[in-house]
Amino acid sequence: LRREDAIDAMRFAVKDQILEKRINRSVGRMIVTDDLDVVEGKEVDAHHAGEEFRELVDDFLAERGIGLEDIRVVSIAGRPEIADEELRDAWRRFHAEHAHISLIPRDDHVREHGGS
Repeated sequence: LRREDAIDAMRFAVKDQILEKRINRSVGRMIVTDDLDVVEGKEVDAHHAGEEFRELVDDFLAERGIGLEDIRVVSIAGRPEIADEELRDAWRRFHAEHAHISLIPRDDHVREHGGS
């Protein structure tokens, strides 16, 4: 459970980066995808193109010489947070520098990850 909590906290730590991209591509309730389709916002997902989220996490952890089990997670207002502020900020910077976020239709995202 601790490893999953750490992943959830790492996702939450970069949620604002995803939200910013969605806002910048919004036209009312619609979002312009990377393929320039205009899709209702609730039908658009953020996708880590190139390196997937878990690969970014693994790269970050390797660079710091730590594992998921070394990340202390606290619950703030019911959300998982990385307790160590310096580590959280370092992760946010790493993600901002290395993540390539695509906005794609939800159906395409499900197919991309092997769903039906």
